[in-house]
Amino acid sequence: MKHLLISMLILSAFSTARAELHYGQAPTTVTEEDADAAWENFKEIGLTPEYTQQPDRMLRALMPLGYGLSTAGEFQAWALILAVMHDEPETAQKLWNFSKQYIPEQRRGLVPWLIKQDPNKFAGSNVADADYDYAIALDMAARKWPDFRFTGDDTEKMGELANLSWGEWAEYYIDRIYDTMRAKNTNPESPNAITGKGYDTSRKAYAGGRDEHYYLHYSPYGYFKNWTDRTGEPNWLEPVGELESVYEAEIALQRPTLQKYYGVAEVDLYCWPPHQVRKDGMLADDLINKYDSGATNFNWGAGRITARANHAYTNYGDAHAEKMMRFIADRFWEETGGDPAKIRKGYRVNTVDGKAKGCGGWGDPDILHVGHAALASMVDEQYADMRDRMALALAEADTSDDPSRALGQAYYLLHMTGGMDFRIEE
Repeated sequence: MKHLLISMLILSAFSTARAELHYGQAPTTVTEEDADAAWENFKEIGLTPEYTQQPDRMLRALMPLGYGLSTAGEFQAWALILAVMHDEPETAQKLWNFSKQYIPEQRRGLVPWLIKQDPNKFAGSNVADADYDYAIALDMAARKWPDFRFTGDDTEKMGELANLSWGEWAEYYIDRIYDTMRAKNTNPESPNAITGKGYDTSRKAYAGGRDEHYYLHYSPYGYFKNWTDRTGEPNWLEPVGELESVYEAEIALQRPTLQKYYGVAEVDLYCWPPHQVRKDGMLADDLINKYDSGATNFNWGAGRITARANHAYTNYGDAHAEKMMRFIADRFWEETGGDPAKIRKGYRVNTVDGKAKGCGGWGDPDILHVGHAALASMVDEQYADMRDRMALALAEADTSDDPSRALGQAYYLLHMTGGMDFRIEE
């Protein structure tokens, strides 16, 4: 990617200085210009007006995901975050115009997970981790552009959601996540738990009607602090009546699985669990192969968890995030010795003996794992060499033929160069 800088000197001249990290250490081998160049690269190859109903108003991230030429909510939400944090209001508006048009057709009032090449065909369920990222992007857009209001919406289709401001969209989306994620809406017998993947009350699409399962995506302290500030709902971080905080509820839900598969004591929680588990801590084994490779592999989904941990620690010093990042950095050090060339597409979890030490993965080195190894190593100066080597490998990777890898490259580099400062001051 370094070669892009030669043709982008004008762009870098206009780059604005980013905030210093509040906690942790940034790599010395990448710069703000690297992050800017990666974003420009992604926009060039990953955003297009093709296959949309109104190409003059919407951009679409086209990602070959094994579902044909399609876009997934996780990618779309990351692109929206990047547009907002790169201070590009027009790009952000087009991305959100594309995503929001599907909300009225969703049972949960959130963006669907998968939109196919034909924009009239999509997977109806939303997805929890994409919703978290949409919500933080909307919140930051509202803080950056408080006076902007969308106009020209299809009022018949959008109804009360037509022509909202960024702030109104942020409050709507945060409220919808809260209303659908507390288990009182899906499992009244367990008021402190978080709902399952996709917030599907029937669960038939995922669990075949079996016991409730949970899609774990790390409690992002910083996100929750922003949302408490935005909406005035304290339960993100504080107990309310019989409900413990969302933050503590998610962490508590992780503990049984961590104890079973990682051998980690309940009082010293510092790593991430498989994506899908049941309340007793057992893996949702009927889902692993069909729906969730992340249940057995440290796949790119785990990289999203690392990114949120990085945000929570570098902006707020969150203790849970710090422990998680130390565990992840140690794992990558054990597996690679800090050498990015030794990173594979995934590290398989060994659950045979009840532990998850992890073993060598398979395939060629993958940029998304290089990226979250670099993010995790920002927690402490003891990982400086690994952090710098991973960051440089990330910046130099050629992503010109792969929009999803280009998006990950741009996202991680912005984190590493101080561009993900969502901090809300006291």
